[in-house]
Amino acid sequence: MSENPEARPSGRDLLARQEASEYFELAQSGGSWMVVGGFVAASMWIGAAAGVILGFYGVPALMALNPFILAGGAMGIAVPALLLVMAGYMGRTNRRASAANALVMSAATRLMAPAREAGTEGITFAEQMKQAAAEIDHAMAHALTAMKAMSGEIGDERMRLESVAYASADNARDLTERLSAERQALEGLARDLRGQLSEMNDAIPRQAEAMVAAARAATTEIGQADEMLDNQLEAMRSASEALAARLVDLDNLTREAGARTETLTFAISRIEEKLDQSR
Repeated sequence: MSENPEARPSGRDLLARQEASEYFELAQSGGSWMVVGGFVAASMWIGAAAGVILGFYGVPALMALNPFILAGGAMGIAVPALLLVMAGYMGRTNRRASAANALVMSAATRLMAPAREAGTEGITFAEQMKQAAAEIDHAMAHALTAMKAMSGEIGDERMRLESVAYASADNARDLTERLSAERQALEGLARDLRGQLSEMNDAIPRQAEAMVAAARAATTEIGQADEMLDNQLEAMRSASEALAARLVDLDNLTREAGARTETLTFAISRIEEKLDQSR
C-alpha cells in the first residue's frame, strides 16, 4: 500500500515515540552492566586484599594467628566487597528509575497537549481511510474487469461444452446402435452354437457305439491274427527243425564223401604205382 505524505506522522511525533521506546527499554533492562561491574570490582578487591595479606605475612604466619583475628580480617575485606556489589545494584535501580521517570514525563507531556495529538491522529486516520477507499475502488474496478473477462470466457467455454455434449450424444447414439447390432449378432451366434452342441450331443453316442463296435471287431481280428501267427510260427519252427536235421545229414554225407574221396584217391594212386611198376 502506498503511503500519502500528508498521512505520515510529524518529525516531532516520531522523535517522541523513539524516545519513549528507548526509555521503556532502559526501564526494563537498563543498567545491567552496573551489577556486573560491582561484582567484578568486589572480586578484584577481595583478590587484591588476599594477595597483599598472603604476600606480606605468608601462610604459616596466618595459620599461627588467632581465629578471631582471621575472622575479623575476612569480614573487613568482605564488607567493602558487599558495598561494591550493593553500589552496582543501586546504580542499576537508579538508572531504571531515571528511565521510568523520563518515560512518565514524556507521556505526561503528550497528555498535556491532547488537542494537537488528537487532531494529528484524526487527520492521519482520515487520510488512511481515504487512501483505503481509493484502493478498494481500484480493486473493485479491477475485479469487475476480471469478472467481465471471465464471463466472456465462461460463455465461450459453455459453447464448447455444449458442442462437446452434442458430439458426445451423437457418439453415444452411434455406439448404442453398434452395440445393438453386435448383440443381435452374438445372439445369432449363440443360437448356432446351441444347435451345433445339440447335434454334437446326438452324434457323440453314435460315434461312441461305432468306436466300441470297431474296437470289438478289431479285437476279434487281432485274436485271429494272433492265432494265425502262432500257427505260422509253429510251422516255421517245425520247418527249422527239419532243415536243421537235413543240414546234419548233409554234414554227415559230406564227411562220408570226403572219406570216400580220400580212399578213392589213395586207390587211384596205388593203381598208378602198379601201372608204373608193370611198365
